[in-house]
Amino acid sequence: MTKKYWLILALILVGCGEQAAPKSTTISHTFSYQGKTWQIQIPETWEILAPDRSTLFMARNGDENVAILERDLSSNNPAEQIINSAKNDFFSFNLENQSQTAWAFNGKPTATTIARNFWQQIESLPEANKFLLASCSQHQDSPIKSSCASILKSWKLVE
Repeated sequence: MTKKYWLILALILVGCGEQAAPKSTTISHTFSYQGKTWQIQIPETWEILAPDRSTLFMARNGDENVAILERDLSSNNPAEQIINSAKNDFFSFNLENQSQTAWAFNGKPTATTIARNFWQQIESLPEANKFLLASCSQHQDSPIKSSCASILKSWKLVE
């Protein structure tokens, strides 16, 4: 992973707009990748954005953002590779928790950006030699409780 990758991901995840009060109702969104259907639950207050070439799914609500990206599998442990890359490339980085496929950290991609809390999760696709990376973030000092953890928990393969 390169510093450029982290900066692009951070820019994708940088939110804008006003804070909205969280709601407990969600909407189900599906997207397809390599003939398989994936589903994710998004709070109804979130705006689903049109994906670009490198992103399969994007949504935001105020300063909270989620993106799902496709990446090449270049390691036996992509989670560790991503975490190590963030440690090396972020201006500040603090790993909060970690499992084989999910982790959370806070940090600043650059010295001039606002500190953010990040939740990330991967789904390996060994048959395609790829993996999907879901990344959700929110400003660290946001007064609104984040929906990121529940959004990433809801992400699943349905077909």
